[in-house]
Amino acid sequence: DILVADELLPVLDGLMNGIGLCRVRAAGHGSHRFYFGYSTAGELWLKLDIVSDISFGPYQQWRTPLAPGCLERRVRTGGLWMPDPADQAWLQLLHLVLDKGEIQPQRQATARAAAAVASPGDRIAGYVDRRSGPGTAADLLDLVRSGSFGEASAMAAKLRSAWTGGAPLRTR
Repeated sequence: DILVADELLPVLDGLMNGIGLCRVRAAGHGSHRFYFGYSTAGELWLKLDIVSDISFGPYQQWRTPLAPGCLERRVRTGGLWMPDPADQAWLQLLHLVLDKGEIQPQRQATARAAAAVASPGDRIAGYVDRRSGPGTAADLLDLVRSGSFGEASAMAAKLRSAWTGGAPLRTR
């Protein structure tokens, strides 16, 4: 996913069209905007997934206020802007537990790498604790760092329950 500021959305379709990418609408995907184009030079299809907010869950039902902070803290890596490493680590971990509901064997190395960078004192960790209860972020890190991936489903259920309980009625 490529995170863009909300105020860029009104001009995004025109910009993408100008470089040969066409928007394909997909209901039920939160703020995701999908753009497709074919590169004759590379003989391949290109798909960009643009988001303007950070939401989790299989239906993007758990919205967060995290996007502006992530954009403010972004860092330049070569020719690209990337999320701050701590933000990127937390977003990956939350993607695994909230979106996927588990940490599958093929994603365990990714989870371990993220947990090695993340800290309970990070800004997104603070948000997790406010939304899910004090110490939840540290518990998630401990689970991943100890390799207790069998407990990930229970942690995911706890997070999902807390996030649903604090959500507007339409999300429940």
